[in-house]
Amino acid sequence: MKRTGISRFAVESAKGDADFRLVNGKAYVEQYRKSFQTRDLFTMWEILQLLKLYPNRLSDLDLIFQCDDRPVIQKRDYRGFRSPPALFRYFKDDLTYDIFFLDWTF
Repeated sequence: MKRTGISRFAVESAKGDADFRLVNGKAYVEQYRKSFQTRDLFTMWEILQLLKLYPNRLSDLDLIFQCDDRPVIQKRDYRGFRSPPALFRYFKDDLTYDIFFLDWTF
């Protein structure tokens, strides 16, 4: 039994807060909603560049992403044994479990 890492449940439970998803390290996108302006398109472009620069290095990646500025996965909501959703975004702080993803668009 795997005891570390991000569980399937943590990935699936982030869908409600996400803009899109990258599945199995491939450029297949499951979009949940339109993000602010064109942030989702530029984020997908960034990920495509990573896939191009590092082919076959992200083969087991299943990523849920949200393009808004404010973190949403509050630590106070996930005390005890409840696992937080695995949500990537451009910003995080000490009060949240959001997973930081560097913004290369500036």
